[in-house]
Amino acid sequence: MIAVLSRAGACALVLSTFLGTAAAQSLAPFQQEALEKILATIDPEIRPMMRAQLAPTLAMLNEQQVAMMLESFAAQSAPAPSAEPDVEPRTASPEDLAYNRAQYEPMIRRAFQADKAFDDFVTAKLAEHCPEDGRFAVFGSAWRYEVYPLEPTWPRASDDVDVAVEILGASYAPQDGRYDFDFSNVRLDFDRSAVERAVVDACAEYVAIGEAFLEQVRKNAGDDEVPPNGMRIESSANAKVGVVRERLAALLREQAPGGNEAVLLALLNGRPVETR
Repeated sequence: MIAVLSRAGACALVLSTFLGTAAAQSLAPFQQEALEKILATIDPEIRPMMRAQLAPTLAMLNEQQVAMMLESFAAQSAPAPSAEPDVEPRTASPEDLAYNRAQYEPMIRRAFQADKAFDDFVTAKLAEHCPEDGRFAVFGSAWRYEVYPLEPTWPRASDDVDVAVEILGASYAPQDGRYDFDFSNVRLDFDRSAVERAVVDACAEYVAIGEAFLEQVRKNAGDDEVPPNGMRIESSANAKVGVVRERLAALLREQAPGGNEAVLLALLNGRPVETR
C-alpha cells in the first residue's frame, strides 16, 4: 500500500492512521474544502479509501486546527530544495534505519496499546452511564423528533498497529541517517477516575435534557399527533446536548494518551547520531 501513495497521500494516511477513526459526521464547509484539497494530492485510485479515513478525522477539528493541518500537508508535499552541487546528500545505511526503528517501533506499539485501553474504557463507561440510542425519541406514522446520542469524539487508536508502525516510520522518522528520539513525553496511561467522572456527569446532563425534551414534546400531543413546535423543541434540546458533548470531548482529548501527539513530535525532532 505504501508504494502506491504519493508523498502527500502518505502524509494524509499517516495523520488518519495516527489519530484513528471516529463515527462518521457531517463536515462543515471549511472541513469539506480541506478534505477536497487533501484528496487532490492523492493518487486517484486510492481517493475513495482516503476519503473514508480522513472525513471522520476532519470532523473532529475546528477551523484553526484544519488550517494547521493544511499547512502541514503543504510543507510535506513541497519539493525538497536542490542540494548544492558540491554537497553530498546524507544517506542512511540499513544499520542506521534498523537503529532508528529499534527505538520507535516498540514505542508506537506501546502507545497503541495505551490508546486502545483508553478507547475501550471510554466506550464501556458511555455504555454504562448513558441511555441507549432512541431513548429520547417521539414519533408517529410520518414524523419523528429526538435528542441525538451524546457520542463525543476523541483521538482514537489506529485500526492497525502494524500499518501505523510502517507508515509513521517511513513518513516521519528521518531517512538520512542515525537518530536518537526522545519519547519522554509519550503518555501511556490516563486518569481513569477523572474520565469516568466526566462521563457520568455528561450522561446525567444528557438524561436531564432528554427527559425535559420528552415532557415538552408530549405535553400537547395525542397518540399520533404531530407535537406543536416539535422542531423548535428538538433543536433547542440538541443545542444543549452539543454543549455537553463538546465539554466532554475536550476532556477526552486532554486525557487520551495520544492526544498530545508525542510520538509524532518525537519522530519529527530526532537528534542526529554521529557515526564513524
